[in-house]
Amino acid sequence: MPIEPPFKPASEICIKAGRVAASSLPDEVAETLPIPRRTEDEFALIIMHYSESGPPGKREVGLPHHATLINPQTAEVEKFWKCSPEELGIQGQLPKIDGVGIDPEMTSMQFVEKRKRFLEISANVWEAYFRRNEKPNAATKVVIAEYVELFGNITKQEVAPFYIAASPDFFRWLQAEK
Repeated sequence: MPIEPPFKPASEICIKAGRVAASSLPDEVAETLPIPRRTEDEFALIIMHYSESGPPGKREVGLPHHATLINPQTAEVEKFWKCSPEELGIQGQLPKIDGVGIDPEMTSMQFVEKRKRFLEISANVWEAYFRRNEKPNAATKVVIAEYVELFGNITKQEVAPFYIAASPDFFRWLQAEK
């Protein structure tokens, strides 16, 4: 059955995908937020799982070692697997992504609120990207710009290249439409 909007809320998708990952991965493994990943014959959301170690403020981020593909229409996990970074498009020296990073002055409550809002608007952005051949209207462009800003505020600098490598078309589209 082909994928068609409307898509499930990102919060629901994170919960379902988290249950699957938690059954196989230790609690110390971190995960990315869901983002759309388009191939020639598939449109799905991807969450990448990576390790973090070290004390607060000096955490070391490892490359993704597992991934989850989720159907955005049903929120069902289609695939959870052990992968190499290369399978996700992550190769060579990772570039520094300007405009991305968690402000050390941001309070935990501010972070939670920004993440909550990011998840609230994600499905709208995914649907606009799904229909990328149609130009977004003015209201959708405002939401896309907010999504990009929030993404930059709640994504660790070290992790941002994972997203761009895994879904370069999505991030090119975001920059063009914001």
